[in-house]
Amino acid sequence: MFLGPLNSHRRTFVAYQQAQCEYVRCLSKCFLRLVDHLHGMSSGKRLVSYLLLLVDVGKEHSVAKELRKLPGVTEAQVVYGEFDVVARIESGDVALMDETVTMARKLQGVTRSSTLISSGIQSQ
Repeated sequence: MFLGPLNSHRRTFVAYQQAQCEYVRCLSKCFLRLVDHLHGMSSGKRLVSYLLLLVDVGKEHSVAKELRKLPGVTEAQVVYGEFDVVARIESGDVALMDETVTMARKLQGVTRSSTLISSGIQSQ
Protein backbone atom coordinates (compact mmCIF):
# COMPACT_ATOMS: atom_id res chain seq x y z
CA MET A 1 0.00 0.00 0.00
CA PHE A 2 1.35 3.43 -0.96
CA LEU A 3 1.12 6.01 1.86
CA GLY A 4 3.34 8.76 0.43
CA PRO A 5 0.73 11.59 0.32
CA LEU A 6 -0.71 10.59 3.71
CA ASN A 7 2.71 10.70 5.37
CA SER A 8 3.39 14.04 3.71
CA HIS A 9 0.16 15.50 5.12
CA ARG A 10 0.96 14.08 8.53
CA ARG A 11 4.43 15.70 8.52
CA THR A 12 2.86 19.01 7.45
CA PHE A 13 0.29 18.79 10.26
CA VAL A 14 2.96 17.97 12.86
CA ALA A 15 5.09 20.89 11.63
CA TYR A 16 2.04 23.16 11.87
CA GLN A 17 1.36 22.04 15.46
CA GLN A 18 4.99 22.64 16.43
CA ALA A 19 4.93 26.12 14.87
CA GLN A 20 1.69 26.91 16.69
CA CYS A 21 3.19 25.82 20.04
CA GLU A 22 6.27 27.97 19.42
CA TYR A 23 4.02 30.93 18.58
CA VAL A 24 2.08 30.52 21.84
CA ARG A 25 5.34 30.24 23.83
CA CYS A 26 6.60 33.44 22.17
CA LEU A 27 3.36 35.29 22.96
CA SER A 28 3.54 34.12 26.57
CA LYS A 29 7.11 35.38 26.94
CA CYS A 30 6.18 38.72 25.40
CA PHE A 31 3.20 39.05 27.73
CA LEU A 32 5.34 38.26 30.77
CA ARG A 33 7.94 40.84 29.68
CA LEU A 34 5.20 43.45 29.26
CA VAL A 35 3.77 42.73 32.71
CA ASP A 36 7.27 42.86 34.20
CA HIS A 37 7.93 46.19 32.49
CA LEU A 38 4.63 47.70 33.62
CA HIS A 39 5.17 46.41 37.13
CA GLY A 40 8.65 47.95 37.18
CA MET A 41 7.13 51.30 36.27
CA SER A 42 4.78 51.16 39.28
CA SER A 43 5.60 52.33 42.78
CA GLY A 44 7.94 49.43 43.53
CA LYS A 45 5.29 47.24 45.16
CA ARG A 46 5.56 43.51 44.90
CA LEU A 47 3.67 41.73 42.15
CA VAL A 48 0.60 39.93 43.52
CA SER A 49 -1.18 37.18 41.64
CA TYR A 50 -3.83 34.61 42.44
CA LEU A 51 -3.63 31.04 41.23
CA LEU A 52 -6.91 29.16 40.87
CA LEU A 53 -6.60 25.37 40.67
CA LEU A 54 -8.97 22.58 39.77
CA VAL A 55 -7.76 19.33 41.32
CA ASP A 56 -8.72 15.66 41.44
CA VAL A 57 -11.40 14.73 43.96
CA GLY A 58 -9.92 14.23 47.41
CA LYS A 59 -6.61 15.99 46.59
CA GLU A 60 -7.68 19.50 47.64
CA HIS A 61 -5.98 19.60 51.05
CA SER A 62 -2.78 17.89 49.93
CA VAL A 63 -2.42 20.28 46.97
CA ALA A 64 -3.00 23.30 49.24
CA LYS A 65 -0.39 21.96 51.67
CA GLU A 66 2.18 21.51 48.88
CA LEU A 67 1.40 24.96 47.45
CA ARG A 68 2.29 26.59 50.77
CA LYS A 69 5.84 25.23 50.37
CA LEU A 70 6.43 26.94 47.00
CA PRO A 71 8.44 30.18 46.79
CA GLY A 72 6.30 33.29 46.85
CA VAL A 73 3.09 31.58 47.99
CA THR A 74 1.78 33.59 50.93
CA GLU A 75 -1.52 31.76 51.31
CA ALA A 76 -3.28 28.69 49.91
CA GLN A 77 -6.88 27.78 50.73
CA VAL A 78 -9.34 25.07 49.78
CA VAL A 79 -12.45 26.79 48.40
CA TYR A 80 -15.90 25.88 47.09
CA GLY A 81 -17.07 26.74 43.60
CA GLU A 82 -15.65 26.35 40.10
CA PHE A 83 -12.10 25.91 41.44
CA ASP A 84 -10.93 23.82 44.38
CA VAL A 85 -7.82 25.64 45.63
CA VAL A 86 -6.79 29.31 45.54
CA ALA A 87 -3.25 30.52 46.24
CA ARG A 88 -1.93 34.05 46.67
CA ILE A 89 1.54 34.62 45.23
CA GLU A 90 3.77 37.61 45.97
CA SER A 91 6.95 38.05 44.01
CA GLY A 92 9.45 40.70 43.10
CA ASP A 93 9.20 39.96 39.40
CA VAL A 94 7.28 38.04 36.77
CA ALA A 95 10.01 35.42 36.35
CA LEU A 96 9.60 34.21 39.95
CA MET A 97 5.82 34.23 39.61
CA ASP A 98 6.10 32.21 36.38
CA GLU A 99 8.40 29.69 38.07
CA THR A 100 6.03 29.27 41.01
CA VAL A 101 2.97 28.88 38.77
CA THR A 102 4.80 26.30 36.65
CA MET A 103 5.76 24.30 39.75
CA ALA A 104 2.18 24.49 41.06
CA ARG A 105 0.74 23.22 37.78
CA LYS A 106 3.04 20.18 37.99
CA LEU A 107 1.77 19.16 41.45
CA GLN A 108 0.13 15.74 41.51
CA GLY A 109 -3.65 16.05 41.29
CA VAL A 110 -3.78 19.43 39.53
CA THR A 111 -5.92 19.20 36.40
CA ARG A 112 -6.46 22.85 35.43
CA SER A 113 -5.24 26.28 36.45
CA SER A 114 -5.96 29.94 35.90
CA THR A 115 -3.65 32.76 36.96
CA LEU A 116 -4.92 36.24 37.80
CA ILE A 117 -2.30 38.99 37.97
CA SER A 118 -3.28 41.92 40.16
CA SER A 119 -3.16 45.34 38.51
CA GLY A 120 -1.63 46.83 41.65
CA ILE A 121 -3.88 49.87 41.30
CA GLN A 122 -5.53 50.85 44.55
CA SER A 123 -8.89 52.61 44.38
CA GLN A 124 -9.34 55.61 46.63
